[in-house]
Amino acid sequence: MSKESEKVKRVQKRKKLFAVERFGGKCVLCGYNKCISALHFHHLNSEEKNEKPSYIIMRWSWEKAKKELEKCILVCSNCHAELHDDIDGIKDIVTRKLIQSQWEVKKCEVCGEKFETKTDGRFCSQVCYKFSTRKVIHPSKEELEELLKEGVTWVKLGKLFGVSNVAVRKWAVKYNLI
Repeated sequence: MSKESEKVKRVQKRKKLFAVERFGGKCVLCGYNKCISALHFHHLNSEEKNEKPSYIIMRWSWEKAKKELEKCILVCSNCHAELHDDIDGIKDIVTRKLIQSQWEVKKCEVCGEKFETKTDGRFCSQVCYKFSTRKVIHPSKEELEELLKEGVTWVKLGKLFGVSNVAVRKWAVKYNLI
């Protein structure tokens, strides 16, 4: 495989991750969220479906892809197969859940950035989600900014929060302070 095609695959995977995050990050039916490759976008109305495969849709701009993905729900591969075979009346369950919810603009609990989502998501990305689940209590952006303005060194900040100075620098980068 050429380096160029590997690069294209990486970009497509990154775009799919972005799309999956914006659509809730998990199967709307069973909650599966372990493997991004096992998550699919299922068109609710097959007549509205663009005939392009999803890997081609991930080559489009986000605005164009979003319009196509709004016709879909995010499901895992097992639920996707069950939807196509209508196992146990699953299509009725989908209809009852009113999965076609509206886009909402929310504020990320970690970085404060605004983002659009169709779910009750609290984070703008997987990075912020992982950032929030760490055991070390992180300072807020405002706290860290204030401490840096006061001239506290990276090493002292690291000792203050019980982490290395490199970890504190990473926080500052994440908060766009340096």
